[in-house]
Amino acid sequence: MATEIVKASGLEDRIVYLTLTGADDADGTGSLTVQAKDGAGNNLSANVLARVWIGTANDYGADALTGFTSTTGTTKETVTANAELLVISDASGTIVCDVNNGGAGTLYAWAECSGQVFASGAISITA
Repeated sequence: MATEIVKASGLEDRIVYLTLTGADDADGTGSLTVQAKDGAGNNLSANVLARVWIGTANDYGADALTGFTSTTGTTKETVTANAELLVISDASGTIVCDVNNGGAGTLYAWAECSGQVFASGAISITA
């Protein structure tokens, strides 16, 4: 008896991952954009809940940094001691956070969704 494998229609739309992109505003501030994507790489047009945090070292750590707020999406919780936000994205799956570093420096950002952690890499902030 042969076994037939049938792909579920739209399965890739239910696999979510996040991309993180940092931007420098050249005045000690910057922004972080978190975008939910489906398995096919398309922007996900749905609300997602993500935990987003920043740190000063590439170690998945969280630092007590101030000046980290979400401007797109709905903030459900802010943990200043860990520079951490719990945010529901807007309907296009987008979260935008403002970062006020208070001067030049390098930051790292992470976002966790559905048990997976995604990293930004180095974000250089200039003054």
